[in-house]
Amino acid sequence: MANANNVDAMLDSLLNSNVADTSANILTEAHGIAAKVGKDSYQQIVAHRNIATYSTDQEFLACPRKWIINKVQAAMGINNRHSSVTFAFGHAVGAGVAEFDRTQNLDKAYMAAFLAWDVDLLATELDSKGKSNGKSFWEALVALDLYAEFYYSDPVAELESYETVMIEGTIVIDLENGYFAVLHIDEVLRNKYTGSFRIKENKTTASVTVDPARYANSEQALGYSVAISLLGGQDYEVLYTIFSSKDGRWISFPFPKTPLAKAEWMQDQLLISEQKEMYRETGFYPKRGNACVAYNRRCSEFGLCDISLNKRYANGLNNLRVLERAEDFAQLEKVDMFVKLSQLVANQRTSTSTSEI
Repeated sequence: MANANNVDAMLDSLLNSNVADTSANILTEAHGIAAKVGKDSYQQIVAHRNIATYSTDQEFLACPRKWIINKVQAAMGINNRHSSVTFAFGHAVGAGVAEFDRTQNLDKAYMAAFLAWDVDLLATELDSKGKSNGKSFWEALVALDLYAEFYYSDPVAELESYETVMIEGTIVIDLENGYFAVLHIDEVLRNKYTGSFRIKENKTTASVTVDPARYANSEQALGYSVAISLLGGQDYEVLYTIFSSKDGRWISFPFPKTPLAKAEWMQDQLLISEQKEMYRETGFYPKRGNACVAYNRRCSEFGLCDISLNKRYANGLNNLRVLERAEDFAQLEKVDMFVKLSQLVANQRTSTSTSEI
């Protein structure tokens, strides 16, 4: 179990890596993982009206008006993504866990976490009672220390039986209706003995009690079926590994999925893009009062969202960027796979026919 002495040792390992033949490699590899997790291109993605990610679709479904305001602001170079200890903690732990899964090397995991941490190294956050919320850089290192124990001991995850196939993979799907869906996947694992695939999502939470219902039917998990089909699989499992910063423990939830998940995800993407197009054609993006307060914070656009966007931002709706081809997305960030919706549909029909034989 981690304690203050463990943390001192971690920091020494992180900051005093002076072995010439290993430190450069650790830095180079860890930087690659941290850069992917950081998603520096996010604002460029948001600035396009016809690119959808899980995060932007969640925002669209919560409040179409906030969604379009964020897109106009991103196109104008207004950055609404502010760094915080909470976000830095999640990114650092995610980067470290992915690197440990790949290498089983804590030094590399610490370095990946260090490079992903994008706020003051000594910054902390307090909860409503004025107490630490368990999220700081050194506590991210503790989380990784605990993860190393969890990796070898959790009977549900059985992580030692899996090898890493992809980390922070990016897949671009041409929906062939003028819209493009982008999937960002934490990790793809493959069983060393059976060859079966597993999608792994690494999460952090401030909750002590973690309800699996929060993750079981996530649209994000349904979209991962696309990656599995492109890798040659059909049935798969989504494994969530979740660190409770309040409780100081790791939890795992596995959810088996079938090819039906891919069919549902594709249909949902088409319906969502049709709704976006309908709003664009009418020029009306409704606001949703339930989204005015989220995570105990008032929306930054509260009181301003009734003002015409074109008045606020000089015909801002016409400034939104448009992705013409899926391949052009590679100018925004590294892409691992491109695919068209029609290819996925054909693959779905083939797999369904095969399963019925």
